[in-house]
Amino acid sequence: MELRQNTVKSIILSRKKLMLQNICFSIFASVSAALVPLFISNSLKFADSDNLKQLVFNLTLLSVALISGVTFSVLQHVLGATFRISIVELIRQNVAIVVSRRSRVVAKQFNSGEIATIVSDDADNAAVFAIVRSKLVAATVSFVVIIVYLSMTSLWLTIIILVALPLLMWTISSLSTTLAEREDAHRSTTVLLTNMSAELGLGLRVLHAIGGHRAFLNFYRSRSRETEAAGIKVSQVQALLVALNVLLPGLLLIVLVWAGVFLVGQGYLEPSELVMFYGASVFLVAPLEIFAGYTSTHSEFKVSAAKIDSVLAELKNIEIKEVSSNSTPSSPVSYGNLMDLQTNENFSENSLSILDLDENRAQRLGGLHARETVAIGGVPLSTLSRAELSASLRYSPSDSQILSGTIRSIIDPHSLMTDTELWDVLECAEAAEFIRKFPEGLDYWIVTSGRTLSGGQRQRLALARALVGKVPHLILDKPFSALDSVTRLLVLRELRTSRAGMTTIISDAI
Repeated sequence: MELRQNTVKSIILSRKKLMLQNICFSIFASVSAALVPLFISNSLKFADSDNLKQLVFNLTLLSVALISGVTFSVLQHVLGATFRISIVELIRQNVAIVVSRRSRVVAKQFNSGEIATIVSDDADNAAVFAIVRSKLVAATVSFVVIIVYLSMTSLWLTIIILVALPLLMWTISSLSTTLAEREDAHRSTTVLLTNMSAELGLGLRVLHAIGGHRAFLNFYRSRSRETEAAGIKVSQVQALLVALNVLLPGLLLIVLVWAGVFLVGQGYLEPSELVMFYGASVFLVAPLEIFAGYTSTHSEFKVSAAKIDSVLAELKNIEIKEVSSNSTPSSPVSYGNLMDLQTNENFSENSLSILDLDENRAQRLGGLHARETVAIGGVPLSTLSRAELSASLRYSPSDSQILSGTIRSIIDPHSLMTDTELWDVLECAEAAEFIRKFPEGLDYWIVTSGRTLSGGQRQRLALARALVGKVPHLILDKPFSALDSVTRLLVLRELRTSRAGMTTIISDAI
């Protein structure tokens, strides 16, 4: 499956073949249905004139139109569902790439609630808009077909339709701007509330101890009411659109039937032709409904696409290489010294250094940026492939995130270690003791961000994850900030033993 599309539009266009098939089937289904009033009118006309041959011919055409309409409609819905799922999954996969490779940048720009909304509601809004747009194309083609055969019967009734429908569409589209603004406001309040909900359990646990839980709940209640009020404003415009979608086509139908009856009474129109106009008028309600739906989904799409694109914009800063499923992990480039070429400082093998580094330098030594200024055994990091760099050097940030999952999957996501090896790593990080208290042990489920753990437990779990695999050069940024002095000394003693013969740099206040 092709990735690396950095806009919603490019993701949709990457499924161009599926989209064109969906449009074609939608057109065939709509045109078949649009021709039904014409064939019914002709059948009534020839039945009245006792022209059996023409009657049979038109009844055959009517049958073909009905069968093809049903068949293509089913195919269009199947393709539409496939297209929708494909677009949603592509958006989610591209967002996942950005979040996993550019987590620090994403964390500064978006909170967890926004990312959750983007991969759920926003991704679905983008896919739904693409499908509705296909239906709009089909509705436009069928509208032209109806106008053509109606104009050959009664020019005046056709003029009424051509004048009335654009007015109805303009009335509906004039509400789209208001709807988009209200949906944007509602989305912002929903994202904030979602983010607060994700932290609700932890917030109450922390605040309860100092008596602040009531203030937290009051604040949450006020935000919830703001979200409710914003949602009501959106629903008011949507309700008005629905009401107009029923009222305006109904008024058009009344006008056409009244004018048609008048023309029949004056002898300008036959009764069978009036049936055709009535059937066509009823069918023309469908394009109007689709246009109203397009107006609503387009306003949602603009808001959702802007949010998705703001995340996908980071794809241009990510290098993605295809990796064979049968490939083996790369070997470290060298077990030589880690050298800071900018300060001419060497960190030898079999050394554990504790330095008061700023975050920028710790990240630079860890290969996150300015790789040409750091070398391993004389080889600059900028010349290494991603796999070689990953096998040779590891950086553990001060704010390491704990994702949801079992303890086993969190510290060893690739299942490279045995249970005995995992317990050894946890012992080194002084995390084994509290994990053994869980009945499930390594299979204990950790919720998102490790909210059920204390700050020290989360930090020790992140440290254990950094120790997996015994990478030759390890940079630990503020790994003891949440630990007491005794635990800190115990971890340092374990690190000196377990990482003998390797380079370990700990950024911490001396």
